[in-house]
Parts: sequence; C-alpha cells; structure tokens
Amino acid sequence: KLLQMTTSCFKEGAYVSLVVLLQIFIFSIMGMEFFDGKFDSQVRPNFNTLWEAALTCFIIISADSWDEVMKHGMRATNEWSAIYFLLLFMIGNFVFLNVFIAIILDKMDEHMLNETTSKEEALEVEVEAYG
Repeated sequence: KLLQMTTSCFKEGAYVSLVVLLQIFIFSIMGMEFFDGKFDSQVRPNFNTLWEAALTCFIIISADSWDEVMKHGMRATNEWSAIYFLLLFMIGNFVFLNVFIAIILDKMDEHMLNETTSKEEALEVEVEAYG
C-alpha cells in the first residue's frame, strides 16, 4: 500500500520537478550575468558556463555549503550579491521542499480516506449479508 501511495506521488512530483528545473535555469542565467568570470579560478562552483551555473544553483538549493558559494560571490562583486543567493536559497529550498511535502501528505490523506471508505463498505456488506 505504501508503494502504491509513493508511485502516485511521482506523477504530481514530476510537475514540481519541472518547475524546480525552470527555477534552476532562470537563476543560472542570472548568475552567469552577475558572476561570469568573476569567481577565483580555484573555486569549483562558479557561473562560467551554463552547466557549471546550473550545478552551482543546485548546490545552493540543496544547502550543500551554499554559504561558501555566497561568500565567493560577495568577494567577487559586492555585498548586494547576497540578495541573489538568499533568494535562490529561500525559494528553492523552502518553497519547493514544502510543495513536495504537501504532495506527499495529500496523497497519504487521500489513501487513508480511500482505505477508510473501503472498510466501511465492506462492513456494510457484511451487515447486509447477515442481516
């Protein structure tokens, strides 16, 4: 039953994943515009190419030492670049994480409701049979 519920979440989760990919693409383009070639050459997460920018945005969204990337960005440009990193982190991490959790909870609630109604119907059938 848990497996059925989990697989039903994938359909709606795919749409949310597309929105996350669109957000990563948009912030990658913005990051390339703001920070292209301005990071130190030794810094691995950078915004020099679209692929590296998308990977850097994913690192920020997944909260994997995103503050280090933000520090490099602030050193490369100015303190106002922190707004870019904070927006990316907050929108990506909190909003979309909450949407994924809401989808899972909705499917769990729907599954529990279906299970309860099927038990009630089975009980009514037994009452009518004996009755």
